[in-house]
Amino acid sequence: MPAGKMDAFISDAPMSRWPRIYIDTNIGLTRITGINMPNLSSLIITSNPLTHLPYHDMTGLDYLFITGAVLGGVDISSMPKLGVCVLRQCGLVYADAKDHPTVHTLHVDSNSDLAWLDVSGCGALDYLRANNCNLPQSQVDQILADLVANGLHYGEVHLDGGNNAAPSQAGIDNANILAGRGWDVYTNAE
Repeated sequence: MPAGKMDAFISDAPMSRWPRIYIDTNIGLTRITGINMPNLSSLIITSNPLTHLPYHDMTGLDYLFITGAVLGGVDISSMPKLGVCVLRQCGLVYADAKDHPTVHTLHVDSNSDLAWLDVSGCGALDYLRANNCNLPQSQVDQILADLVANGLHYGEVHLDGGNNAAPSQAGIDNANILAGRGWDVYTNAE
């Protein structure tokens, strides 16, 4: 075998029993229409022009990491076991995590058109990156209010950079409440 070449790894287990999938950079993957993999707990896709994912087929997923896609929007409610969700540079315009019971880490950063994000009722969310997006002031304020209402201590939230608006006085007040609970809070200034 030539230096630097490796044989492809093929699992002995049927694909339906695989616990994770990693799809590497730039293979041209644009659409996944169905996943019949009940044991799938981790999905990583990097730098592919993916436009569609069958969220309803990924009910056992606890780790989702996608970069460089063109998803438009995402509703993670159909993935009830999801703990870590990273959707960086995915062309998002909206992301809905409302009332998600287990998501504790949510990265939707560097989605320059992201203007709507719902994290209300996410009682486990203690790390949020929505920096370098396009969140208007009303959204920045709402996200901070939702994090206060979720009641957690010692978290981190990034709402700075890009075209994200600065919080209003109500948002600043909520940022201060979070800081008093041990949170690191990053927002744009007026």
